[in-house]
Amino acid sequence: MSHPIVDLVENELKIFQVVKNQFPHLFPQNQSLYPIPFFGDIRCAEVLTLALNPAWTEFNTPRQWLGNFDSPALTTRLIHYFDLPQPEPHPWFDRLEKALLYIGCSYRQDAAHVDLLSFPTLFLNSLPPGGRTDFANLVMQHGPRLRSVLALAARAKLFLIVDFQFNGGDGQHFGVRSIFSERVCNFPEGANSQGSGSQVISSGNPELLAESVFRERFLLRNFLQRYSSCH
Repeated sequence: MSHPIVDLVENELKIFQVVKNQFPHLFPQNQSLYPIPFFGDIRCAEVLTLALNPAWTEFNTPRQWLGNFDSPALTTRLIHYFDLPQPEPHPWFDRLEKALLYIGCSYRQDAAHVDLLSFPTLFLNSLPPGGRTDFANLVMQHGPRLRSVLALAARAKLFLIVDFQFNGGDGQHFGVRSIFSERVCNFPEGANSQGSGSQVISSGNPELLAESVFRERFLLRNFLQRYSSCH
């Protein structure tokens, strides 16, 4: 019997294989890589953090991605990403966990992470000539598939966006927040005093995002308490 979240991961695996074959220069060589449409159990997440795309360093050998993950196995690994005894989550998430703790949330309890692009490419400053343009085109083409991920995150009410800015290599400038709003879904910036609907907080890096959440912490806590479907 098919399952929506497994079906989504299976589709990501198929698309990723095609993209890797089309754009091998965007990915590290001789590396066991998988697409990551989500980190954590998005099905019960009240809060979603959002950034650009997974780091390829997620797949360094100590992080135990060796082997051949089919869609059910990969789905299980991703759902339990934050509560596995080993390996621990990628250190990058420590800074976002700090932001979550300000509002009484945690990746281990009621938060998950998603990215505009599920493909773990090389870092932007390591891409070969023309790579930035190809990367930007991938984000524009495949970013809207995030809607399918969000459709499984029915309880999500608050989005904390790491608004990375990047140059597409052809003079165009992009930001995670603007792409999310224009191509995925259009939410208001910041929390409102009524505390209704879905809310978005965004800043340019994890540290600034944590500061923004800290400033809004009382409003955001109240919002989550009043409109939470889990608490």
